[in-house]
Amino acid sequence: MPRIKMTKSAIAKLRAPHPSGKQTMYWDEAFPGFGVKVSGTTSKKSYIVQRDLPGKRSRQKVIG
Repeated sequence: MPRIKMTKSAIAKLRAPHPSGKQTMYWDEAFPGFGVKVSGTTSKKSYIVQRDLPGKRSRQKVIG
C-alpha cells in the first residue's frame, strides 16, 4: 500500500489508479493505521483507521 504525507493538497490530488474500478488505500507516513480509501469508480474518498488484533487479524473502520 502506498504511504504519503497526508496534507489537504495531497488528498485532493489522489485519484484511483485502476481503470478496473478497484479501491485503493493510501496510508499516512506520520500516523500508523490512518489512511484514505479512494473509490475506483467515482471521486469518493473515505478516511479510515486500522488496528491489528490478536490472531493476525485487523479491523478497519470508516470515520468520514
